[in-house]
Amino acid sequence: MKGIMVLILGMVLTLRAQPALVTATGQASLEELSQREAVEKALLRARRQAIEKACGANINAVTVVNNFTTMADVIENLTRAHVEVLDSTISFTQEKIPGYAQPVLIVHATITAQVQCRVSRPPAFQLKGGLSRTTLMHGDTLHLWVQATEPVYLNIFDVGENGEVRVVYPSPFLQQQKIPAHTRWYFPFPLRAECPEGKRRSGEWLYIIATRTPISMIPAKIRYQKVETPEGGLMWKSSTAFLQDIVETLMRIPPEDRQELRLFFEVRR
Repeated sequence: MKGIMVLILGMVLTLRAQPALVTATGQASLEELSQREAVEKALLRARRQAIEKACGANINAVTVVNNFTTMADVIENLTRAHVEVLDSTISFTQEKIPGYAQPVLIVHATITAQVQCRVSRPPAFQLKGGLSRTTLMHGDTLHLWVQATEPVYLNIFDVGENGEVRVVYPSPFLQQQKIPAHTRWYFPFPLRAECPEGKRRSGEWLYIIATRTPISMIPAKIRYQKVETPEGGLMWKSSTAFLQDIVETLMRIPPEDRQELRLFFEVRR
């Protein structure tokens, strides 16, 4: 599609036949988390850094403009690696954080791990879906359907050409439900297609994640990189913020217990 640009800074996706031995660190603060939650998050971030070191996919060094395929490849590279932690240590420090009058307790996790990049595992279930239309005019509506070979929970995101990512399902108005196996599940409302002001055409992706157990990207407290949209949903301030959140979420789920689907449509004026 014309106008698509991908700027990749310092990123090389590499595959290793043998596990790599690496040492990595992660941090988390207790400003909005319990100590247990902060330790868990610090260890998870250390695991992510271990994958970045071994597999060469550092999402903090990647700027993706108008190309969700590249974004999805980075997500897959970071969430399909196998990490075996051989040793770990946890320490705590008090640090001053802007906006807080008192120092905040920071958890530091250090791990030594063996990392195998992009481990291929057979999927436990199949996922497919479709759109009623894939080429639309600004203001038109389309319908979405999804079907899986076993009962699953869905999370659906809309990724715009400008890099914005919005939660489509579940939402404050649509509670997450387990969809039945071998039956088409239709999103209950039509989705409105919009082309950004000043453009003749734009592309969008619906990014669908199916899991055996329920997950949700709508937190109890809206964190700093999310803002509320007028219709009550949530939107990430940047694609990098979405990458960070979705990677930390998917790393908690074994690859064989989830499937992902990408559906593209084009909007014209």
